Amino acid sequence: MTRSHSALARRAARAAFLAALFALLGCGKNDGLSDNDRRMLNIQQAAESLKGKGAKIQERSYPQGNAWAVDASGMQVNEELLRELKSLGNISELNLSKSTLGDEHMALFNELGLGTLALKLDLSHTAITDAGFEKLDNLRLLSQLNLTGTKVTPAAVERFRTKRLKDERVWERFRRPTIKMK
Repeated sequence: MTRSHSALARRAARAAFLAALFALLGCGKNDGLSDNDRRMLNIQQAAESLKGKGAKIQERSYPQGNAWAVDASGMQVNEELLRELKSLGNISELNLSKSTLGDEHMALFNELGLGTLALKLDLSHTAITDAGFEKLDNLRLLSQLNLTGTKVTPAAVERFRTKRLKDERVWERFRRPTIKMK
């Protein structure tokens, strides 16, 4: 009986020690920030970094919530820039005109969902061709698309329109966006 009593006492002591340790250390990072505070800090850091590289960023308010209007025209596009854009969260307007955006970026652009909530997307005067354009199948709220000065053909735009009309993920009012090519 003494042996089982001491085993129980050791277990109880261990449990008390672990409980005290967790209480002292907390469950997450011990920086005093909530998860939401940490998320907002990451958004602020991404916005400042993008501004430092030359992007113009403005927060917009919509009935559904806030989103960003980002003008990254003329900028050097790479994986880092695309990931920083993603860190902003909701982007309602994205201008990448005259940037170095090319077909090689479009798979990641789509994978990150950069255009998912975009109402306006300006890809004018970039190196986008039909091959890159056809990777964009995640533009659910798109109402305006500018492809002026790209190598995207009218045939690719027609395929995009046809596919979009059948895409059940796209709300009816967004199935016929205005697409500028000239």
